[in-house]
Amino acid sequence: MYSGNYGNAHPIDTLLEAAFYLREEKSILFVFVGGGTQYSKVEYYRKERHCTNIIQLPYQPKEYIHISLASADFHVVVLNKDTVGFTHPNKIYGAMYVSRPIIFIGPEKSYAGKILIDNPGNISFREGQSIKLAEVISQLNTDLEFFVDVGKKNRDYVQKHFNSKKLKEKMIDIITYC
Repeated sequence: MYSGNYGNAHPIDTLLEAAFYLREEKSILFVFVGGGTQYSKVEYYRKERHCTNIIQLPYQPKEYIHISLASADFHVVVLNKDTVGFTHPNKIYGAMYVSRPIIFIGPEKSYAGKILIDNPGNISFREGQSIKLAEVISQLNTDLEFFVDVGKKNRDYVQKHFNSKKLKEKMIDIITYC
């Protein structure tokens, strides 16, 4: 699942190409929740490239986002290499909190990349590695133990490092340091 905005700053081509390679696999779906300037690109793959394994859903109301996030086996987090240091894909926290493994498409040298290095089992790819991404998705498709194990570790990590008490302490440290 890719959930949220998919605009020009969100490199989804690698994910779309992986969907194209796996279009005959009936047990694998690529769900895009949300929208943005690349909505028509997703629609093009779905309709013109005959990727019946792609589903597009509208943005979900904030009060129900936890249901949407919890419905996927994997969550895809993307980061454009040109925006490292300017932006951070915060959806990584929500997906980890609902105990889901992450597929990260972006530069390893980024804060999101570091979080995933600290959390083995999540999977990272660079832009353009769509065949490798498709192969890994296909291999892990039925490995329930993998999903549960990595998901639990992700939730534990988020609860340990990003709980409200820890974040307040960090904020106080930053304010008092300045």
